[in-house]
Amino acid sequence: KMLAVLLCGERVLIRLASIGVERLADLRGRDPWDLMHEINLEAGRPIWRPPLAVAALQNLVDAAERDASHPARRRSGDGPRTRGQAGRRV
Repeated sequence: KMLAVLLCGERVLIRLASIGVERLADLRGRDPWDLMHEINLEAGRPIWRPPLAVAALQNLVDAAERDASHPARRRSGDGPRTRGQAGRRV
């Protein structure tokens, strides 16, 4: 899901992983400026700078918030089976 976000590529995922962010859900409620500073601290030097880094991180935080507001939909066929679906006579 994270790779589908605008300005997010493999390198962004690697840098986020360096600060413990593994899933989109890990970014809910996070501040993109704080994330940028954490990544720079972990790298030991300023490797990310605004405005591009902040824009990419804001896109990810926004995507995480949208993802949280839309719970996963059930596919047809998921869920409990009725007696008829289980192969028993109704």
